[in-house]
Amino acid sequence: MKKKKWYRLDNTGKIFPPVTNNYDPNVFRISCTLKEEINKELLQKALEKTLIDFPVFNSVLRRGFFWYYIEEVDNIKKVEEEYKVPCDSIHGILYRVVYYKKRISLEVSHCLTDASGATVFMKCLVANYLIFKYDIQNPEEVDNSSTFEKSEDAFKKYYKDFKKHNSGKQKSGYKLKGLEYDDYRLKFIEGEISTSKFIALSKKYNCTATEYLAGLLIKSILLQMTEREKRKPVYLTIPVSLRKEFPTNTTRNFFCAMTVSYKSSGEDTIEEIIESVKKQFELHLQKDNLYRKMSEMIFLENVFICRIVPRAIKDIILRFSFGLTRKVHTMGLSNIGRITIPDCYKDYIEKFSFMTSTDAMHLNTCSFEDKFVFSFSSHFINTEIQKNFIRELISQGIDVTIDTNELEDE
Repeated sequence: MKKKKWYRLDNTGKIFPPVTNNYDPNVFRISCTLKEEINKELLQKALEKTLIDFPVFNSVLRRGFFWYYIEEVDNIKKVEEEYKVPCDSIHGILYRVVYYKKRISLEVSHCLTDASGATVFMKCLVANYLIFKYDIQNPEEVDNSSTFEKSEDAFKKYYKDFKKHNSGKQKSGYKLKGLEYDDYRLKFIEGEISTSKFIALSKKYNCTATEYLAGLLIKSILLQMTEREKRKPVYLTIPVSLRKEFPTNTTRNFFCAMTVSYKSSGEDTIEEIIESVKKQFELHLQKDNLYRKMSEMIFLENVFICRIVPRAIKDIILRFSFGLTRKVHTMGLSNIGRITIPDCYKDYIEKFSFMTSTDAMHLNTCSFEDKFVFSFSSHFINTEIQKNFIRELISQGIDVTIDTNELEDE
């Protein structure tokens, strides 16, 4: 009998099992919309071919006495026509592939991988599907890393020593609130704009696309806050992939989260907010600070006394620790950035999009060619923040196309 391969959860992945629940299943989705409707049989064939190069994806979560771990399994999930709400809970194998008309969607548990890793898998899946569908001759490789490289724990690869950092005590932040949908349901509002026009808008304010998104999002939140609520700072939690500063081909989690804050000055012009955001980005994204953040995350799991604590007790500690971090959290922002794929596949692809589950509200963005797609996921019926965000883009001369899922309460 073939021995099953297993992996300890990477450092970031360890936090997700204890805090996963029906309200926030910690699932995210990468979608690719093609120019023709999906053939289910060819998509299944493409999935099976892709998993040969990404065996770590075909894993289930196991509970050990001391730690959670993931274990590869032989059976492969069947692709399905979409019938669930996006980013619903995942049970068993830690991913699902669904399709609807022209759209292929990969949904993944965050304890397995992050957006960067899932994007690589998704691009290979789409490429394999297009090769089967259109008999593409001499197709270019999307990814040529080995299965070992894809499954390595990059946190352990780069960890050398512990660097303590005193960031100071942070005040509790403004918390989003309002009437929520029943049964933990999420509202998704997706918008599509021109990538080139959006980049030009960012350059107008002398900032990067992510910095502009953060500034615009903070401005959109402030516009719906009362004067009393503005006494508290707005905190954005922004995941940062560590792959740029610490090169790796891993498709497992390899990111840390930075927090950007802004406290109302009374004026709160977009220029003022962006200037504050830029200074914080510059500080957070310095390589030494990223390594310090990474080393702090890894340090505790290497302390002997922590290693021998039973998993059930670790779960309680991690849930408590996670709860403390949410005191300085208003909402999240994730920008995958530009998704690229070899030229031989581009003519068949319309766009890519990205969305995630959340414990409050989250903004997700990505771009492909000249289509920049943003997606708000939210538990709240009120949509003032989303409206403020879209109105500001329109006021800057950018056309916005909107799509949303329909919920019964509306």
